[in-house]
Parts: sequence; C-alpha cells; structure tokens
Amino acid sequence: MKLSTKARYGLRAAYVMAEHFGGEPISTAKIAAVVSVGEPYTEKLLGLLKKAGVAETTRGASGGFKLARSPEQITVGEVLRALEGNLFITDCVANNCAACCPNKNVFNKLYLEMNKVLNSMTLMDMLNDNKLK
Repeated sequence: MKLSTKARYGLRAAYVMAEHFGGEPISTAKIAAVVSVGEPYTEKLLGLLKKAGVAETTRGASGGFKLARSPEQITVGEVLRALEGNLFITDCVANNCAACCPNKNVFNKLYLEMNKVLNSMTLMDMLNDNKLK
C-alpha cells in the first residue's frame, strides 16, 4: 500500500506544528516551505486538518496554524484519516462484502493491524523518534 502525497505532506505539516506546539501559530507560508510544497496545496491540507479538529487557526498579523491539542493527544491515524477520509485498503473491506472478495479476511486483518499501529503512534512519538537520529 502506498500513501498519497496528500497523506505524506499533510502528516509532515502536522509534524511541523507539533515541533512548534505551545508557541505562536505558524504561517501557511512557513509550513509550506518546511514541507516543500506550494502554499495553495498546504492551505488545502491544513484546512482538512482543521476540519477534523487536529489543527486550528488564528487570524491577524501574527496568525497562522497550530495544533488543536498537544502532540501526545493526536495520533498518526487521526491525522491520516483527516487527510484521506478512511484507510480501507480495498473496497471489500470498506463494504464488508465477503462474497465479492475471497481475500477479504486477509485484507481485513491487514487493515485492523495497520490501524492498531497508526492509532498507537502520536505526533509526540514522531518527534521523539526523530530526536534520536
């Protein structure tokens, strides 16, 4: 399974906000520069994170985006679902259709295990993992 660019860049944007948690909001331009994508695309990603309650905005000269909660409270799974909608790996898992997919049990187990991992990792875990390198 390969994650979309939306998921990869959106998770990086959430990581940038996690690095600055507790400080001033970060401008879209700064997040875009760190993530290495254009501002309009970054704005779209941040809008999805805001809609899902992962990020929030502040208006004004010193405004921008920041995490809505601490990095310890936001899981990687939550961020990816905010960007991708769901993380179903096949339609037969999404539709719960055993008759249309003889491999449903395999794909369902993979889906469940993938979600366990993503839901067990927080943005703080990502920050801590990168400090070790």
